Formats: sequence, structure tokens, C-alpha cells
Amino acid sequence: MGQVAITTRVEKVSLTKREQLILLEIGNDAIDSASAFVGYLSEEYGFSKSSVWYNLNRLKEKGILSFASKDEPGIPLVLTRKGIDHLHALISVGMRVEDFAEMPAVAPNLSIKGRAPLMVPNIMIG
Repeated sequence: MGQVAITTRVEKVSLTKREQLILLEIGNDAIDSASAFVGYLSEEYGFSKSSVWYNLNRLKEKGILSFASKDEPGIPLVLTRKGIDHLHALISVGMRVEDFAEMPAVAPNLSIKGRAPLMVPNIMIG
């Protein structure tokens, strides 16, 4: 799969298609609980909850998201300044949540309830 280079004032970060979708969904939704957001993505796109948690934790490690953990309860799910910059970069190249539902399959087992499966290129931001 190809990558699109986006220049922003933040360092380069490679985001998978699912990480891109998560950023766009967080930018569009007013869900402030990571647990509720995981449930929403699982229901809306048919992703397993464990895979959504994995992606959220990867984005948190990259400094793009902040949310509560067992050691830090009460922190809402939010984009960090870096995450906001990356969201703006995705939007600036025309990425929309709707684009993810319209793309053909990457793999036969990657399906979304009631929709065509996902396929978007990884995007290199930075």
C-alpha cells in the first residue's frame, strides 16, 4: 500500500488505516469515555473490542491520544495537541470518515457490518 506524505509542524508518524479512522471518528464524535468509544467502533464497524483497544493504546503511546487507564482514572478520551495536528493534516488531504466505509477490501476477513470492507493507504504524517 502507498503512503501520502503530509507536512505539519509535528514529527513524522505513520498511521494505519484504522488509526486514521479512529482519529477522524474522535474528531467527529462527542464520546468522552474510551470504553464507550471502543463499544461504538465495535458496533459501528464490526471491529473486535480488543483490536480497537490495541489501536487506542498505540495512539496513546505515539502521544496522539489521552484517556484514562487503571492507574489514571477519570481522564476523558481526547486528542492531544499532536493528535489535533494530525487530525487537521488528515482533513487537509480530504480524508473523511465516510471514505473508510466506501473502500474495497484489503483482506477477505476484514469486513464491516452492512458495509463494504476498508481499504485506505497508510499515511505518513510529518
